[in-house]
Amino acid sequence: MLPKSMPPLVVVMLILISTGSIVIRGSSGCLCGSEVIPVCGTDGVTYPNKCHLGCQQQLTGVQMVKVGNCQGDPDRPYGDNVL
Repeated sequence: MLPKSMPPLVVVMLILISTGSIVIRGSSGCLCGSEVIPVCGTDGVTYPNKCHLGCQQQLTGVQMVKVGNCQGDPDRPYGDNVL
């Protein structure tokens, strides 16, 4: 049982730690997981995953071109333009 005086933020942090869930808040306020499965957008940007692209889509209308990096250069696995 948790003490009544425990702040809500601490409770949320404990839940996230115990479940192993980590989320990243994007610039549009979206919450995305931290898994990296790169996707290429019509803006030439490689996004870490579909969720991050979806957040940007709400702001700019960008669409997904393909799963994978926008650039094929192995020295720059996330392309020239990386979110």
